[in-house]
Amino acid sequence: MKQKYDVEELKNILYEEKNKKPLFTNIILSIMLVFAFIFSAFLIIDSTNRIDETYEIINAILILLIILNFTISFKKNRKQKSGNTIFTSILIIITIIFNVLYLSNIISLPVQKYLPDFYNKSLTYVLTWTKSNNIKHEETFDYSDNIKKYNIINQTKTPKTLLKNLKEIGFTISKGPDYTKEIIIPDMTNWNSEDALKFINKNHLNNVQFIFEENKEIENNIIIRQSITGKIKRNDKLVVTTSLGDKSKLTPINLKDLKNENLLNSEVYLGKHGITYELKYEFSNKIERGKIIKTDPQKNSKISPNDKIILTISKGKEIKVPELKNMTYEDVTKWAIENNLEIEYSDKYDNEIKKGLIISSNCKAGDIIEEETKISVTFSKGKLVMPKFSELNSFITWATTYNIKYEIKEEFNDEIAIDNIIKFSVNENDTVNQENPIIVYISKGKAIKVPNFIGKTKTEIQKECNSLGITCTFTNTRSEKKENTAIKQSITEGTEISKKQTINIEIATAKQNAQAKNNQTNQNSQTNTNSNQNNCETVVIRLNGSEIKANDPAGTCSTLKSKYGNAIKCEYTSSDNGTDGFILNSREINGKSASTCNPLIVKIVKNS
Repeated sequence: MKQKYDVEELKNILYEEKNKKPLFTNIILSIMLVFAFIFSAFLIIDSTNRIDETYEIINAILILLIILNFTISFKKNRKQKSGNTIFTSILIIITIIFNVLYLSNIISLPVQKYLPDFYNKSLTYVLTWTKSNNIKHEETFDYSDNIKKYNIINQTKTPKTLLKNLKEIGFTISKGPDYTKEIIIPDMTNWNSEDALKFINKNHLNNVQFIFEENKEIENNIIIRQSITGKIKRNDKLVVTTSLGDKSKLTPINLKDLKNENLLNSEVYLGKHGITYELKYEFSNKIERGKIIKTDPQKNSKISPNDKIILTISKGKEIKVPELKNMTYEDVTKWAIENNLEIEYSDKYDNEIKKGLIISSNCKAGDIIEEETKISVTFSKGKLVMPKFSELNSFITWATTYNIKYEIKEEFNDEIAIDNIIKFSVNENDTVNQENPIIVYISKGKAIKVPNFIGKTKTEIQKECNSLGITCTFTNTRSEKKENTAIKQSITEGTEISKKQTINIEIATAKQNAQAKNNQTNQNSQTNTNSNQNNCETVVIRLNGSEIKANDPAGTCSTLKSKYGNAIKCEYTSSDNGTDGFILNSREINGKSASTCNPLIVKIVKNS
């Protein structure tokens, strides 16, 4: 028997079957939703590295909502899906409108702080910015024909770098044109003065003089000759002689307004009309230094050839020096730039003046100065503290650099190896007083008591010296005592010595050997020579800081020679990381034996 369905029930069955979603579609939708979550999460996390972080986060949320609502809408049946579909459409419209408004700069959102592009910005602006954002900065100066003096040529960090990723930055600051730069001067004969001025201004020549002289054969304002052609420096003197033409044909002129004109252009203008001038200088808060403040007579006055007018030239504004000692580096720099001053910086350690403040300057509060005056200021680096040193040469270099007096003392020490530092008289990180010498204590190693070698054979002595780790040398001395036994030692029994010291022992011999004869001959020809010495003089090289003459290689050699005589021989060598006057590889030399017969070669750094 067939099952009967009414019409509505059949419609429901057919409708549900028709709208049943395939498995593949459900899988794709699920994957899309997962990727939407992942992508939105990525955008939000990545936004921390973006300037427009808020914009990125809002977009990520909108994208996620659109995908989420679209997926829900797709999975619902026809009766239920219309509400989600409408909401999804509204979200899409909102997203589009939001992006258009933001990208068109109609609306703005909070952004993360970032590094601006400082190209051609004033150094004063940069200093204010770095100080307010607590960013360390370093400045180097370079010449530039295109960038105004004290403006930024370039920066070491890329613009739009997030400030949270920025600790310090370097800037290259313009010093303006390099007037020592060499350029090629063409032959300007037959040029008119206006064309010559264009060339002069374009190439930043700053020591040019125009002379006008009568020449009836060459028309007015045409260059007759010049003092030099070819390669010159910008600040070299260049004299350009220009024709006045037939002076009798010059006519009076109505003086044009020369206010704010530079002096060279004014000289040419007056010169080609046969007008002479006298210069006066005044301070001016309105007219740039080197430009004309006023003329006497004034503009539009009728001036005839051979008349003289007075040109008043601006010295720039009158500058009263403030109390610089209360100012920081940033404050002084701003003051110098705003007043068009040259400034020369130096710094040094000072135990009284706080770091960053001025110790001294070449002008005092209340002085009246002109623009372009050179101001020299010395800043405090704060207190000089004792660094940590692991070797003597590093300490000597540091002490020499900062003009710190020091003394070297040697002590026996059972724990510290020979020539290593035991301690300083000043502790690490303590403030250093540059007037008081620092004492550095150097280890002589473990103390060794000298045995009694008298009466022992050379073989016995050498064996004992080897066991003690000391150096023993021998000389043969003619004696009536038992042959081949020690009769004298250079260091007495019981004396404490280090392993670096050498003991010389005299061995009795019945017959004077050939070497002794030669020594005797040499002794007869020399004065002030010990009559008991029949062999080469032997010494132990013991270097210390007082023998080093920084930046004076010859002085170092002379000092060593005065102490060790012919036992050393100086050789000079250059070194990429050495300092003039210092001994190369001095640790290899310290403690070595040397003799007048076989001198020890000491290599001294000489870079100049």
